[in-house]
Amino acid sequence: MSNTFRSFFQLLPAFKGKLRLARIFNNKKIKNHQEYFFGVKNGLNFFVPNLIENVYFELYAYGYYEKETVDFFVKTIPQNGVFVDVGANIGSISVFVARLRPDVKVYSFEAAPAVYKYLAKNIEINQLSNIKAYNYAIHKTDNIQLPFFSPTDKSGKGSFSSVFTNEAVMVNTLNLDNFFQKNNIAPNAIKVDVEGYEKLIFESMESFLKTSKDCFVLFEHVDWAEDFAEGCKSGDAQITIKEYGYHLMELEEDKLTPRDFIQYKGSCENLLATKNINFSIPK
Repeated sequence: MSNTFRSFFQLLPAFKGKLRLARIFNNKKIKNHQEYFFGVKNGLNFFVPNLIENVYFELYAYGYYEKETVDFFVKTIPQNGVFVDVGANIGSISVFVARLRPDVKVYSFEAAPAVYKYLAKNIEINQLSNIKAYNYAIHKTDNIQLPFFSPTDKSGKGSFSSVFTNEAVMVNTLNLDNFFQKNNIAPNAIKVDVEGYEKLIFESMESFLKTSKDCFVLFEHVDWAEDFAEGCKSGDAQITIKEYGYHLMELEEDKLTPRDFIQYKGSCENLLATKNINFSIPK
């Protein structure tokens, strides 16, 4: 797919089979297993490790990844707020938020060293001064080294569990409560996408979450990923954050629906945790 045709393709509205069609046009590039650099929406540019990983290919073909998630944060983070992205990957969410909300301070955390270098590079090439990146695995235990499993081709699937690969690299851990206190940070919005280890992330900032009155958290519920996570079972993240005083809502497109507990099988849901029972998305 040439740059001209790809730009045109990005402008096309979403339709059934669009991504499949894009894969047919780019079959050779996908099989190349090599790094790519390209432009996306909002005047941004991205380096990606390959086009095999779904996150990277959607950026390439659509010009964005999870637009609904980006739009949600752009609309809901308060003026001059603070956004924390845990499991930032190459910046597919936080780089967009930083560009579209220059008033917001963004802190992005990515555990896998090989992925982090692309996150740092994408921040640099887009000249974003309101975002900082950190190569740490968020954990309730601070400043230790743990094995982290991140497959070479599907680097968006990194985890403390050997789900997609048996090859691991040692990563340094960071406790978010300590980080927030040391840097005098009080997030207004947090995104957590860590392949089933969401409970561990919540425990890492337990003190902050319990005392904060206005911070909200968007996280994924993937039942099988939580079941694979060491010391966790499906639904543990929801139970934990509810114990901290949060209410749950399910985010579907631009709609929020209150939920008590979600235990769908074989599916993936975006859940919002908030202490504000009247939380709504600005129009």
